[in-house]
Amino acid sequence: TAQNKMEGVDHLAFERNKAQFDVNDMKIVWAGSHQEFVLSDRISHLVASDPVKSTVF
Repeated sequence: TAQNKMEGVDHLAFERNKAQFDVNDMKIVWAGSHQEFVLSDRISHLVASDPVKSTVF
């Protein structure tokens, strides 16, 4: 049907392809400062690399 064909059309694809931004700059803005970003990034890498051990009772 015509409705099914319209659902597959991405009307904003052209706009998204034109968009340019720096992800790291956006992360720094979100964290509040470059120093806070570096600290939270290091902590997240440390937590992600820590093996998870669970004890079953």
